[in-house]
Amino acid sequence: MPVYDYECEACGEIFERIAGLDEDFAVCPRCHNPDAKRIISLRRKTYNEVDPPWLKEVVEIVDPDGGPHCKEFIKNPTRENWRKWMKEEKIRPLEPGEERRKKPEIDRDAVVRQLLDRHRKRTRIEIWTK
Repeated sequence: MPVYDYECEACGEIFERIAGLDEDFAVCPRCHNPDAKRIISLRRKTYNEVDPPWLKEVVEIVDPDGGPHCKEFIKNPTRENWRKWMKEEKIRPLEPGEERRKKPEIDRDAVVRQLLDRHRKRTRIEIWTK
């Protein structure tokens, strides 16, 4: 059942109530007047229009000196500004079914050998003879 707004003409209270389509009157919670009339109200936001809680976490990683798109997203963190920020930063969300790439495993022995070879080249002593 939808939620409707009602206004009590006796005390001026405006309140919400879950009601059927044919219920034009309701009981006022303040003065208990049974003739509170249903009024026309603005459309409520649907779940898709409400900004998700993770959006505030994204704002924390945005560079405030990153340009006008970053400043706009920090000032007004909405889905629309998030999409603009992603586009300007050349970031894209994962597609459905797409998984994050796993980082390749590092061959630690090869890294140690490479570091030792570089160290030997830097610290070697060369003797020149004629």
